[in-house]
Amino acid sequence: MASMTVLGALLSISLIYVLKKYVAFRRAVNSVGNHPGFRLLFTAGTLPSLLLPESKYLNQRFNFGFTDKYDSFAERGCDIISKVMCVPETRTYVVLADPAAIKEVVSARARFIKPVKNYRVLAFWGQNIVVSEGELWKKFRKTSAPAFSEKNNKLVWNETVDIVHSLIDQVWGDQDVISLDHCLDITKPIALFVIAAAGFGKSLTWSEEDLAPLGHKMSFKQSLHVVTTRFFIKLMAPTWLLNSGLTQTLRSTRDGFDELHRYMKELVQERERSEKLERHDLLSILKEASLDDEGGSLTEEELISNIFIFLVAGHESTAHTLCFALGLLALYQDEQEKLFQHIKTVLHDGRAPRYEDMPALTYTMAVFNEALRMFPPVSGIPKIATEDTTLSTVNPTGERVTVPVPKGCFITFQVTALHYNPRYWKDPHMYNPSRFLEDWPRDAFLPFSGGARACIGRKFSETEAVAVLTTLVSKYRITVKEEPQFAGETFEERKTRVLAVSVGLTITTVLTGYAELMTSSESHGRAVSTISNSTLPEFPLYSVLFIYVIRKILAFRQALRSLGHHVGPRILITPGSLPGYLLPKIKYVNQGSSFAFRDKYNTFAEYGCDIVGKVVCVPETRAYVAVADPVAIKEITSARARFPKPVKNYRPLAFWGQNIVVSEGELWKKYRKISAPAFSDRNNKLVWNETVGVIHSLINEVWGDQDVISVDHVLDITTPIALFVIAAAGFGKSMSWAEKDIPSPGHSMTFKQSLNIATKQFAIKIMSPKWLLNFGPTEKLRSTRDGYEELHRYMREMIQQRQHSEKVERDDLLSSLLEANADDGSLSEEEVISNIYVFLLAGHETTAHTLGFALGLLALYEAEQEKLYRHINTVLRDGRTPTYEDMSALNYSLAVMYETLRMFPPVGLVPKIAAEDTTLTTLNSMDERVTVPIPKGCNITLQVPALHYNPRYWKNPHSFNPGRFLENWPRDAFLPFSGGPRACIGRKFSETETVAVLTILVSKYRISVKEEAQFAAETFEEKKERVLAATSGSKLTLTAYTRSPGVQAPKLTI
Repeated sequence: MASMTVLGALLSISLIYVLKKYVAFRRAVNSVGNHPGFRLLFTAGTLPSLLLPESKYLNQRFNFGFTDKYDSFAERGCDIISKVMCVPETRTYVVLADPAAIKEVVSARARFIKPVKNYRVLAFWGQNIVVSEGELWKKFRKTSAPAFSEKNNKLVWNETVDIVHSLIDQVWGDQDVISLDHCLDITKPIALFVIAAAGFGKSLTWSEEDLAPLGHKMSFKQSLHVVTTRFFIKLMAPTWLLNSGLTQTLRSTRDGFDELHRYMKELVQERERSEKLERHDLLSILKEASLDDEGGSLTEEELISNIFIFLVAGHESTAHTLCFALGLLALYQDEQEKLFQHIKTVLHDGRAPRYEDMPALTYTMAVFNEALRMFPPVSGIPKIATEDTTLSTVNPTGERVTVPVPKGCFITFQVTALHYNPRYWKDPHMYNPSRFLEDWPRDAFLPFSGGARACIGRKFSETEAVAVLTTLVSKYRITVKEEPQFAGETFEERKTRVLAVSVGLTITTVLTGYAELMTSSESHGRAVSTISNSTLPEFPLYSVLFIYVIRKILAFRQALRSLGHHVGPRILITPGSLPGYLLPKIKYVNQGSSFAFRDKYNTFAEYGCDIVGKVVCVPETRAYVAVADPVAIKEITSARARFPKPVKNYRPLAFWGQNIVVSEGELWKKYRKISAPAFSDRNNKLVWNETVGVIHSLINEVWGDQDVISVDHVLDITTPIALFVIAAAGFGKSMSWAEKDIPSPGHSMTFKQSLNIATKQFAIKIMSPKWLLNFGPTEKLRSTRDGYEELHRYMREMIQQRQHSEKVERDDLLSSLLEANADDGSLSEEEVISNIYVFLLAGHETTAHTLGFALGLLALYEAEQEKLYRHINTVLRDGRTPTYEDMSALNYSLAVMYETLRMFPPVGLVPKIAAEDTTLTTLNSMDERVTVPIPKGCNITLQVPALHYNPRYWKNPHSFNPGRFLENWPRDAFLPFSGGPRACIGRKFSETETVAVLTILVSKYRISVKEEAQFAAETFEEKKERVLAATSGSKLTLTAYTRSPGVQAPKLTI
């Protein structure tokens, strides 16, 4: 029943979650005035959205902005649309393709700030200009601005021209045919060499040998190459995964970043030690500007982090845009010819271009801008609203439309949509560089963002790109290679093939292709560069997912080896995880919730061993050893140093402070020492007397002389009984069945109400996040929150009352615990409250549910009930009320309780963990000794239902037979209260209460299953399954008869 209660709570919380999501979704839609747009299930940027395919109303893929362009805005007839997404986080977006609205947003930086937390992943070497905001950003911007000067731009130009000439002269030379596997094979090295020289003052050559200097694992060139080509892996792979170095890619990524960081530190220190020379590279100027800054210089880590950001941004944007530009020129020969003729007019003497020529090279700049318009480096630029505001745009009829933007709303500039907006760009899908020679719409062009936070390195990128395009096009004609397999393709098919786009996590567009360069005697005496079939490069996310899968396989195999491949289940989903709770039982995939209760001994029988090894994989790979051998269990519970309790599993129970359940070691010993005296024989006697009083009040004051007594569910009587007993024997607060719910002064509910909530809604308390309880969107959540707060307040008041009142002998747990603590003084008030609470919870839940099952079993097995009745009569011959002194003689009542606990233990698993490499031994089905290796850190579960149904120790374990506990029964194979020093401290409390309840009820009533017409034809096994349905929502129907001869029996329907 307890496990089903937890499952019911899980289902309730799931329903609450769905309702909360629905309410949040509707609220989000209303917050943007139900403005037209997308309504999606999965939130953009989350793992589900990355992995799942695109689906209307469900998901938009990570590259949606690139593929959709302006289509969504055209469909909805507005340049501002809304987007509301639900799972796992409800978010509201306002997406812009209106240049006026975008200009308003980038200008009003106080109203629309950059969500810097989205960029925190880029701060692995320290704070920088991208991940900062406010005063820190202003400091970085002020210090960085002088670095991007005309002198640096000239250095960029000169280095670029030299690098391209070196490529032509030293690498390609006089080859007739030059073949490249990928367009990026030339644009990436060019960008890399430029950033090395203009960024760090380190010139690289095409022929440079990759020899690592002393103290380094790789050369500066190698480290720079690794960092620029494996940046995504660095961002996406967690530090521990990189440090593990499971694959060559991970190891080289780790080493490349470590080496570059070391080189950059050396360069910074070299600048500090050397004579002051006029240098124009970014690092030197930034270091100099930092030293001159009156507002405080940059730290070494800030300097390195900012230079790194310039490196990544400059390299990626330029390399990929150049790739697209070359592909477009290869496709559109007329435009390439215009560019060639334009370059000839500027460089009419055939000389190398100079930086001073750049303003005249307008068509080259136009080619670069058109490539940026069609393939912008980023598809979306994020902002967030700091206040409730509005933005306006126009619809297709020219009418103004005002869109509400609530505080906290995410705002996205959809750059691709803006660049393809036909309101501002004529024939936007056409390649037409000349549009940038006219009066073009500058506010509708956003490849480098806009406003104060626009890309600081824009001129750096433009300078490099114009120099590369000018030099290459002046010497080569670039065409698409003619290949037989593509002979019949149309221009559009060729365009799609050559310009195939793949998107990385930074949403940077990538052109891929096979390029061939060959000398030619064609017009202008230029060589011909041929770009052919496009192939998609490996998407970094897939690489990381592949690494994840490989790692899981390796971890899974390692876990198997650690257990010596011992027999047992191999399962995909980890028990206890959310998927494990929600998914049904599927062989090899999931065991499902409450597996231990449902499975009992079946798995151990299947594998022919009382210890099985279980290896699970997702989300966390774990090795378990499940034990149903009493000898092995005794060894585990006795050797506490070797097999400690995994107290972290119980941390949710520490919401009011540390206690005996969540502690280990010396702290546990302290709690045990102070708590033990509270569970004394005097307290047990109090438990008995209070239980007897509670039952008599139920019979006399509630049921009275009714002929028919109906209770909807057996827990409707066992739960209040357990509640009243724990209130009296635990807190010294007597309750009655007729008590009115009038709160004490200063309280919003009675002690009884708060105690009832704290016991019934415990699962909600530990499973609901604190913010959800505090928010209280449902009555159940609000009552849980208030009930726990009220109980905590009552407990504090009772403690203070005991401390300030005269010393009176009391036997309740709270008073005894306070008295023991007074002599020791080591427990704080919160520790006292927390410990009393776990006693309350454990005592209440265990007893209430065990009594429920016991009454159900007695109703089913009337012969056993008759044995119990006769046994009680032999002890209470004169029909008197049982006393505590009778308990030792009421061994059949205790046997009924034990048999109930055997068949329906309060817990399915008792967890332990191996503190060292060790072994356990057991027997297999052939009674041969088997040694099972237990690696350090292995999870061990004492499988209580399996132990209780193990046929080696329990004859006919599925039969209800309390008499087995009157014989010489296997005590080590009985674990309802755990075992060893950490066995339940309140065992006798529970036994006393249960024996008292069963004795009184059975002495006065015959309990039977009510006969109902709809169940007339059911078999005994069907009736048993129905009556003992292990869920607090099932209905158990019982009929009770008085035992007095000749008197008409009142009926009790439970």
